[in-house]
Amino acid sequence: MIHRSRGRSLPLRRLGTALLALLLAACSTLPSDGARSAARHRDTLTGEHRVGIALGHFSPRVQLDAEVSGKGGGALHGAGHGALACLELEKGSSGPGTGLITLICLPFGAAVGAVLGASSSASGEAIVAGHGRLDQRLATVDLQAALGRALEHYADKTDLRAQLYPLAEGPSRPADTPTYPASTDYVIEAAVIEARVVTTGANALPYGLLFEVHARLIRNMDGSTVDTLTLRTSTPLRTVDEWLADQGGAMARAIDAALAEAAEAIIDEWMLVHRGDPPAAGKPATPSDGERPRVPEYALQPLTPPLRVERRFLKRPLLPGHLEPVAVSTTPRFAWEAWPRDLAPADADATAVPVIYDLRLYDAGPFPIEGVAAAQLVQEHFGLPQPGFTPQRPLQPCSYYFWTVRARFLLEGRMRATEWTGAYRSIGGTVDPTWSRRGEWPLMMAEWPNRWFYLPILTAPTDGRRCP
Repeated sequence: MIHRSRGRSLPLRRLGTALLALLLAACSTLPSDGARSAARHRDTLTGEHRVGIALGHFSPRVQLDAEVSGKGGGALHGAGHGALACLELEKGSSGPGTGLITLICLPFGAAVGAVLGASSSASGEAIVAGHGRLDQRLATVDLQAALGRALEHYADKTDLRAQLYPLAEGPSRPADTPTYPASTDYVIEAAVIEARVVTTGANALPYGLLFEVHARLIRNMDGSTVDTLTLRTSTPLRTVDEWLADQGGAMARAIDAALAEAAEAIIDEWMLVHRGDPPAAGKPATPSDGERPRVPEYALQPLTPPLRVERRFLKRPLLPGHLEPVAVSTTPRFAWEAWPRDLAPADADATAVPVIYDLRLYDAGPFPIEGVAAAQLVQEHFGLPQPGFTPQRPLQPCSYYFWTVRARFLLEGRMRATEWTGAYRSIGGTVDPTWSRRGEWPLMMAEWPNRWFYLPILTAPTDGRRCP
């Protein structure tokens, strides 16, 4: 049985997202929190530990979260915008009569805004009807099984050993703490707790899906909880007809991609990511290249294309971290350092397979305040033998892309990996990739995916003309 409820509106979260976008785009990221940004990553599991994966076998809650609740909500939303526009006019004016003009403007601004807001919003009945159609399709998707497939697939893709328990072994309710067979030393228990259908309420009625996933790392010998994660992932916005096209195939693929993000975060945090020791005090952390420090010591440094920072503050489109996209061909060459600065080759198992690399490319999606940021994964190449690669499949011309890379190697008998390369450091502080992976952003109103810190490129035109 799927549990349904109504969510609260989104405006405050959207306002927080916009303000935070400006903050990060201006290179004023938050300072590191010592409690969440350890110099050395937690290494709970070793190659000697047997790991099991257990899944919840209950239906998650499903709720509707609309920014406006119909024409009335749209009118109220628009009226507020109209009134704010009058106040903005007052801020830019001075002299006698300014206050009177504002008083006259306010009711007209609110009235015009209400009309525009109502005209650009779908009716409450249409919002509920669209949600009902999506709800019917969502009820046919086994979200827990989809999460299990994602966990199993990612563990296999990264050469990790884990035993997937039968579905009945996992919790039958969110609060359950079942006992697991003694065939494993640790158990990763994961479940989709909530699925939320969100919409802006605009006339076109675009809907998105948000998922909340809870996970526990359990020491099997005594049943104690070693660590917990709460993860939230989402799909792009699409209309109901787009979601239900191809017998719901578009929705199924988007759900798989969203739950794959959660699965990767769980395995990366507890089984895969390893950080070595930071550079010794007094020792330069990086070569003299002034831009390289934007990538912290625990990730691979990009060599080609290089990392560049945009010096013009108001240039559009805005990119996270105020990075400058590097111009490349549609078949660019990517190269990176062989080892990150906080790992030495001696740290790896001498009897292990050589270090290998994973490369990913993302297309561009919207970023707050007229910007672009990494959105959907379009290419990935796992197990590359050398610190360089040229994709054989050409990229689209005149398009923004974002790339990232990591190293994988054996350590203490288990496959490990560096963090994905990203410009996590700025003049204002460092954003730790662990924050997003754990869903524990300090002092922030919105959650930010690590891919927004990946490295931007802009492909050249193929006809010799300038890109529009």
